[in-house]
Amino acid sequence: MLFLGFVWFLVILTELVNGMSPLLESLGTALWALFVVYFGLRLAIVPNRMIFLKRNWLFILAILVSVLRLIPRLQSYPWRAL
Repeated sequence: MLFLGFVWFLVILTELVNGMSPLLESLGTALWALFVVYFGLRLAIVPNRMIFLKRNWLFILAILVSVLRLIPRLQSYPWRAL
């Protein structure tokens, strides 16, 4: 998962610098979906979900922030043109 995290980070950086291409968008979405499935499986098997959620708040934040790139309205804001 660490390797996939680095790949995902590179995809996001490339999208920010060069803009979105269909290949990068698909790759980023697939990686994001893998992280969501991984997190969901881990959440399903832990005995105490609240402790798990408190300890993994950064992972949750990373997943939620990634959702923002899927919202088309946010893609037309000025920071996307930089």
